[in-house]
Amino acid sequence: MSGIVTASLTTASGVLLSCAAVITRNIFRLGQQESLESSGAMTATRIAMIPMALLGAFVALRIPQTGILLTLTFDLLLAGLVVPFILGLYWKSRGTVSAAMAAIIAGVSVRVTLFALTPTIYGMDNTLLYIPNSIFDEAMDGWATFIAAAISLAAYVAVAMMTKPVHVAIPAPPATPAPVLRQPEPVHV
Repeated sequence: MSGIVTASLTTASGVLLSCAAVITRNIFRLGQQESLESSGAMTATRIAMIPMALLGAFVALRIPQTGILLTLTFDLLLAGLVVPFILGLYWKSRGTVSAAMAAIIAGVSVRVTLFALTPTIYGMDNTLLYIPNSIFDEAMDGWATFIAAAISLAAYVAVAMMTKPVHVAIPAPPATPAPVLRQPEPVHV
């Protein structure tokens, strides 16, 4: 039992640290000039961990089934990141930062909206963020994932077709001379 608790705590610690580092470095642009190990970047990362931990604790207290939380996390990743990642790799002639951001924002927004409007999460009651409505019922459960991914794809393609990609030439690394290989001298005994 202690092994499971230890594994859970180290995983949670790693997730909090990596999310805080991404927020500090990529969103707030701290630590761009210096290493992430600098005192300023470390302090900012530690401060960014506090709201993340509080948000995680709030969500965990509202939904006691950890499997549902894990599934919702992967749903949000599918809705927001899979399309920009795959199309960014394989559709290089049209992919842009604007298209990726549109796909992320549209996919996550649709998934969270449908999450809030659906009364169940994979057969369990939605105790986190349910807004009672007459539009969606239990039959919508599970479909929100695919709808959000499709909206993400549509947003990426639409914005990619409307924006002009910027191609930056990456200079080739300087050529280094090949090492000269010499035959070993024979050893005379």
